[in-house]
Amino acid sequence: MALLLALVAVRLGWRRRLAASVGRLAPQAVMLGGLAVALPAAAGTDALGLHAAAGALLAGLLFPRVAPPTTRSASSGAPERPATVAAFRAFGQVLLPVFFMAALMGVRVEPGGRVLAEIALLLPLAVVGKVVPGYLVGRAHAWGRREALALGVLLNTRGVTEFVVISLGLAAGLITPSTYLALAVVAVVTTATTGPAVTALLPRPTGSTRTMPEPSPADPDDTTENGATGVSASEFRTFMQGFPSGVAVLATLDQEGQPTGMTCSALCSLSLDPPMLLVCVGRWGRMRRAVEHTGSFTVNLLDGSGDELARAFASGRERVFDEVAWRPSRHCRLPVPTDHVHRTAECDLHSSITMADHTILIGRVTSVGEHDGTRRAPLLHGFSEFAVWRPGSARQRRW
Repeated sequence: MALLLALVAVRLGWRRRLAASVGRLAPQAVMLGGLAVALPAAAGTDALGLHAAAGALLAGLLFPRVAPPTTRSASSGAPERPATVAAFRAFGQVLLPVFFMAALMGVRVEPGGRVLAEIALLLPLAVVGKVVPGYLVGRAHAWGRREALALGVLLNTRGVTEFVVISLGLAAGLITPSTYLALAVVAVVTTATTGPAVTALLPRPTGSTRTMPEPSPADPDDTTENGATGVSASEFRTFMQGFPSGVAVLATLDQEGQPTGMTCSALCSLSLDPPMLLVCVGRWGRMRRAVEHTGSFTVNLLDGSGDELARAFASGRERVFDEVAWRPSRHCRLPVPTDHVHRTAECDLHSSITMADHTILIGRVTSVGEHDGTRRAPLLHGFSEFAVWRPGSARQRRW
């Protein structure tokens, strides 16, 4: 009956209307209201011979989610969690150990070494059975060793779900109390060690995601000096023109599924293991929105004959791919120009970082390849001119 009521509530949209009301309440009132629903539901399923977590799960179906974060931290630019989320998280950290203790209090085990022997046998088997397959899957998808191992560690956590399963097994007589206790220890150990292990494998960067003060979306005035540095946009552009770089076409699909691209010279490698690169795109441009929508992109390195292609994609026209020959990439099925491109990398978007008027797109490289298997001289750009990289060559073309 409780499940039926939960499904009816979801179907009729009661959760949506209740969520609107919840958003106007104080965090403490929301937390107490959630407990007033969850605890009686848990007690009811426990009285019926089911696990108490089943009642809490049904209560969760009835209770709406709190509103997502809508503000950002002034210091770091990261999304701030609403006070309601923080209150529930803090309360959950208190209730979770209580749940584990309550699940173990009713178990009677004869003293002896059988429990220790079962723990010594089951714990390594449980860890290896989750960590190793997760690691192998991550490596098969070209993940780095640390990230693949972190995937296995995340799969290794068990927590409340395993307690529910083994409690049902104990009640049905499928496992003995000693095995129940051993499996409970496995669940607690693997769950408690997951957080520290993942943090050690994937330490969070410090300061790398901080957002700079936001400038105006309009183009910078070349005659206006930056108040912090005294360097105008024109002077800085002239400085960077003295640093020649390769030329590439960044391509993906837009929100309508149409191919779109742009000329890019702000490209560099970021990591070898896993292979990652970064590109810089305009913060308010359609390319950033398209890449973040699709979640992947291609980087196409232009050869020495690709100056006209570079001009076309630097023009700002929306449908440049209607004017050039292209094909889908091998894995992501994203647009790749077929002419004047000597190498292509397919990338999954790993993260994006907004800095002032540009956004840094960090991509995990999933595939690389040469177009015709021959090594061709790449196209370069510097001092507002194109050039072909070739020892002893000085051939140049104007932008």
